[in-house]
This record gives sequence, C-alpha cells and structure tokens, in this order.
Amino acid sequence: ARPLIVCLLAAGVALGCGGGRDGASTTNKYSDLTALFVEWRAFQQPKLVDGVPDYTRAAMVAQHRALESFQKRLAAIDTVGWPVHQQVDWQVVRAEMNGLDFDHGVLKPWLEDPAFYVTVFADRSDQPAREGPHAYGAVEVWSYTFPLTPAQAARMDSGLRTIPRLLEQARVNLVGNAKDL
Repeated sequence: ARPLIVCLLAAGVALGCGGGRDGASTTNKYSDLTALFVEWRAFQQPKLVDGVPDYTRAAMVAQHRALESFQKRLAAIDTVGWPVHQQVDWQVVRAEMNGLDFDHGVLKPWLEDPAFYVTVFADRSDQPAREGPHAYGAVEVWSYTFPLTPAQAARMDSGLRTIPRLLEQARVNLVGNAKDL
C-alpha cells in the first residue's frame, strides 16, 4: 500500500506543477490581475454591429462560452502573500465574473425583461451606476447641457439612431410574457 500512496502523491505533484486549476499557468503578479481586468471590462460589453449592441442568441451564447476562459485565468492567479487591498481587488473581479455568469444562467435580461432595452434616461440615477441590467449605450439626457454643442448633438444623435435596431432585436429576443413591448 505504501508504494501506491507514494506513486499517487508523486503523480499529484507532477500534475500540479507548472499549472493552475484546469491546466492554466499560475501567476502571482498583481499586474496580471490588472491586465486581466482591463480585458475583462472590454469583454463584458456586448459586441457592436453597425454601432448597435448585439444581444442576439448567438452573441450571448458566445459570450457565455468565452466567460469560462476568463474565470480560469482568474483562478490561476495566486494571491498568497498579496496585501489585503490587492486580494480584495481579485475578489471584486471574481464577483463581476460571477455576476455575468448569473446574468447568463438565471436573469437573462435580454430575453426576459423588456425594460432592459430602455436606453434613454432623462434623470440621473441615484446609484453610481444605473441600477439593474440594461442595454449598453444608454443616452443619459440629464448629462447634457442645453443648448447642445455640435459634438453633444452628434453624440446624442448617434445614441438615438441605434434605438430602432435595438428594438428589432428585442422583438426577436424577448420570450414568453416579456414578448409584448
């Protein structure tokens, strides 16, 4: 029995060397976390197709599949020995990834919530970030000063022009009782 235990321990060590969970390479550099975070923030946003956020079934399935790669990369970052504030940063990134996973697995606001497609907001939110899931590219009317400068008018016009195509997606995406816009 003793040689078997030694063999199993040796195999476990051999398999564990040079790789993190799920075979990802381990790292313990905070700069790797910050680089991953920058990539993560870009990844979270939906792909734009002709300036319109893409919430089609194919796009959301692709995003959910790609999420696992980000989660594995995060899990491969070893925070042992990091100061507490850096460990908290790791946990925040983990929470954001779990949140997107929850959106895909449970909430599915692009399928279940017509209010997700509201993109024009006259009033400022009482939260630092608008509360609840909503489509990317909101037009925050309250943030403009009137009369609009040509640059502001162009920015607002760009945001407003995406609405009809976004609502076309909503008509296809929304299911069940949520289908009635």
